Amino acid sequence: DYNHQIGLWPPWTHLPQSVTPPTPNSIELQNGGSNVSLNFGQTQAYATGVENILNNSLKVSSTDGKYQVTVQTLSDYFTRSGAVSTIPVSKVRLTAAPYSSSVVSSYTPVNLSTTARVLILNNTTSGGVINNYNLTYSTKANANQDAFMNVPAGTYETQITFIMTPL
Repeated sequence: DYNHQIGLWPPWTHLPQSVTPPTPNSIELQNGGSNVSLNFGQTQAYATGVENILNNSLKVSSTDGKYQVTVQTLSDYFTRSGAVSTIPVSKVRLTAAPYSSSVVSSYTPVNLSTTARVLILNNTTSGGVINNYNLTYSTKANANQDAFMNVPAGTYETQITFIMTPL
């Protein structure tokens, strides 16, 4: 007689439990973050500068919550129709800010450059974090906008690389 009992045999056996996989280390541009435009369509833009704020445009995932994000460009100058222009990428300042108040990181505004510069430093002790950031591209920090004047109208481009490095 087996007493019609339901249970585990042998008694030291455990039921399988669901395990949440660890959050992978990754970085992703989202919500328009991979295609940024600065529009100098009005005359006043050359005097005061322009900026474009992209909300929730950078997503960083970290296994242990400790990472830095650096940013750098491929070239020192913007290109237009594939040809190098006279406009230095350093005339554009990039700033990160938290998308939500729960994101606690350190932020350093950087002028674009071919040298990798630390934009975000996150040194929390909680593991498995996914943080979202706003990115602002601006020329307003420049003393003047001369680099953008007297150049042919058109689309000027550069390639920007974001690198997430675990600490």
